[in-house]
Amino acid sequence: MKQGANNKGSGFCQFNSFKRSVSFLELSMNFEKLTLGKYNWLTYKEVKRKSLEFGSGLLYYELKKKEKIIIFMETKAEWIIASFGCYAYGFPVVTLYATLGHRALLYGLNETEASHIITDASLLKTLLKVVEGYEGLTCIIYSGTPSQDDLNGFSKSIALVSLSEVLRKGAEHFVDHEPFAPETDNLALIMYTSGTTGAPKGVMLSHRNLLAFIGSVQESIPRLTEKDRYIGYLPLAHVLELVCEIKILGIGACIGYGTPTTLSDVSPRIRKGTKGDVSELKPTLMAAVPAILDRIRKGITDRLESLSPPARFIFDYAFNTKLERIKKGLNSSLWDLLVFNRAKKMLGGEVRLMLSGGAPLSVETQSFISVVICPVGQGYGLTETCGGVTISQLDALSCGEAIGAVGGPFACCEVKLVDYEEGVIVSGSNIAMGYFKNDALTNEAFITHNDGKRWFHTGDIGRWNSDGSLSIIDRKKDIVKLQMGEYLSLGKVETILMGSHYVDNIMVYADSQLSYAVALVVPNSKELENLAHSLKVEGSFKEICENQQIMKKVYEELSKIGARNDLERFERPAKIHLVTEQWTPDSEFVTASLKLKRNNIKKYYSEQLKALCSD
Repeated sequence: MKQGANNKGSGFCQFNSFKRSVSFLELSMNFEKLTLGKYNWLTYKEVKRKSLEFGSGLLYYELKKKEKIIIFMETKAEWIIASFGCYAYGFPVVTLYATLGHRALLYGLNETEASHIITDASLLKTLLKVVEGYEGLTCIIYSGTPSQDDLNGFSKSIALVSLSEVLRKGAEHFVDHEPFAPETDNLALIMYTSGTTGAPKGVMLSHRNLLAFIGSVQESIPRLTEKDRYIGYLPLAHVLELVCEIKILGIGACIGYGTPTTLSDVSPRIRKGTKGDVSELKPTLMAAVPAILDRIRKGITDRLESLSPPARFIFDYAFNTKLERIKKGLNSSLWDLLVFNRAKKMLGGEVRLMLSGGAPLSVETQSFISVVICPVGQGYGLTETCGGVTISQLDALSCGEAIGAVGGPFACCEVKLVDYEEGVIVSGSNIAMGYFKNDALTNEAFITHNDGKRWFHTGDIGRWNSDGSLSIIDRKKDIVKLQMGEYLSLGKVETILMGSHYVDNIMVYADSQLSYAVALVVPNSKELENLAHSLKVEGSFKEICENQQIMKKVYEELSKIGARNDLERFERPAKIHLVTEQWTPDSEFVTASLKLKRNNIKKYYSEQLKALCSD
């Protein structure tokens, strides 16, 4: 795969990489997709056939060579099948999050001038509200079974076609894909970032970019095999999930699909007594953003609270003993058998490796998950680097690598730390082509230096550790200089305070007019209600959040966690406010990868922040 990525003009693309995997596999090798209940299975041969039929079907529905096509749908097998069909026939794919607001979706449509879009039947209503402001759309391809009401209201100039019909037409009017195969340096993807500020940016990735990064993964994560099972549930419009799934297909392993709301047996959309996605699939590999790992950790610690004192003592003793044994490189399977296997069953019982990316992972969560469930590798990357720059050792606890670090560079790139103004910069064959229709921003972020290399300026501030690993301090724009001259890293403080069982989410705020920080806290409703019960505080959830006793207890807990993690006094929030709203992508307080949209939060809670910042 790496060799193909380095042969200019070889015509090697994502589909050819997948096709090569098919030829190496037995035809019984399976690729899974989620329906209701049990998993249904597709072989690699079937996926290849469906991908080619879909690409051929796009030609039937008058998509021209190199014309862009938008995928606006939830994570599922059809997403991957459609994208591979597009790669095979040279159609660049434009990815848009299914959770994007109307304004951002319309922005992507207008900027790309796409005539065709692939979506879910459940998203047709959302599309209808958007396409009224866009005249270039001629064909909507939908997956699933819409109601007649879902199909009503669209202009007669727009063809509404089911994905199954495109596959059928592609099979009937099959056209060989070879004459349409893209060159390695051709555009493969335009990935619109969910964007924490301003309009989304369209990051242009070539087939070379993707192949270079995916090929280098094997050297950093060498223990992947065709016997692995991967659970796909993160948005495929996010580069982390996309490259993970392409890599899994490249090694001939299985992918099973789920959703964040059906993932475990206790997920919100799972009926009591029935199985969630991980219980059915029993994955061996899993990717997650830190917010999800924090929830897994809190789910386990919540259960620990209900244990008897002797049982809790046994768990704590087992945890500390296993942690020390791991640090010495010793086997701890006995403690897994006696204590931790019950916790592992929350994720199906067979997960052997997890990858965290998309945001910083706290030291506490990484250590906890690594001991109780399986090793967690923390990666660092951006859409502009195909999702990868560095990754920590998978056995970081035993090899002495700094916990919380993001490791060393992937083989496809090199990393430099310059100064505060330039921060972390990256060069290599995985670096994006630039931003779509935005030369000014491209020239600002992608700069050719005197060494002749093209460097991407990430905007992140980093630090090399004594063991050679990299730690990311924060985004440059999220480091604030306080009134007395101290520098405060908002992200660093938030990552640490997320370790509190009272906190579901948190945004720390400060500016140059203040000598202290404040925080907006989204409390964990269950923990807050338990606290209220212990303090004999009654009332609605809103009234509990506003209660001064409750506020004081949460504040004291956050202060203790800050002190325990060596936060300076000025780094610990001096005041907090408990909010009653959940911060979700739908509310536009966080991105699809659960990063804070600070400007939106600050605007919505402007009165509360003003009160916190007044002496």
